[in-house]
Amino acid sequence: MIKSRSNRILLFFIIFLISVSSLTIFKVNSQSFETIIIDTDGSIDPINSSIKRIGNTYTFTKNIRGSIEVLSHDITIDGDGYDLQGDGSSTGIDVKAKDDVTIKNLTISNHSTGIKLSAFRVFPTFEPPNKVGYRASISNNTILNNDVGVLGDADHDTVFSRNYILDNRIGIDSSDSVRPVFSENHFLNNGESFLVNPSAFVDDSNTVDGIPVSTPTPAPTPTHTPTPTIPPKPFPTNLALVSIVGIAIISIGVLIYFKKYRKQIQ
Repeated sequence: MIKSRSNRILLFFIIFLISVSSLTIFKVNSQSFETIIIDTDGSIDPINSSIKRIGNTYTFTKNIRGSIEVLSHDITIDGDGYDLQGDGSSTGIDVKAKDDVTIKNLTISNHSTGIKLSAFRVFPTFEPPNKVGYRASISNNTILNNDVGVLGDADHDTVFSRNYILDNRIGIDSSDSVRPVFSENHFLNNGESFLVNPSAFVDDSNTVDGIPVSTPTPAPTPTHTPTPTIPPKPFPTNLALVSIVGIAIISIGVLIYFKKYRKQIQ
């Protein structure tokens, strides 16, 4: 009887501990997703997030489960080897600044979109400048297990270099990007490795499942050359003189004929 009662108490205690642990885990998970904003003035919101700022460089201090919205330009986000983990429906880093944003040394996983380059989508009449100027740099990152690893959305002249992109449905979608440059990226086990338009440059240092891939160098923009106008040839002077003399002789002959004809009638 005592043993049975002791067993029931022990069982109740175990169930209680499991329940408390489950509630604690649920509470931690439900509150641990961070939404971090790097504002237009360079400030970080919230100020106590797991990112430290030194000048224009923003460095991770630990793994982050959350999303980052970038409104400031001319900055570098340095993951320093840490992870940016999502909840399956989030955007890891949404770059809404239009100039010079670098993202490096970061592992980005479990997002709907790992990195979104959406700065210029707000301008409906956007046209990229003729001069090449690198507007974003995505380098030395591991981008895995996202629906779309990187989505280029009206960005231009973005450089993708030395990234490992694996186990995504789409690795990099730059079909709406202008003049993206790909170098030393390695795509592995993605549903679709990368989507680009004819303005992209992909050199043969990139690999898909271990096989080098490249695209031809984009042809320069053709310039319109007007069709030359051929001036009319001048009428030969000698021929003109001969024609005038001929017409004069014929005219004189006609006049003489009519004079003779009148005399005969009279």
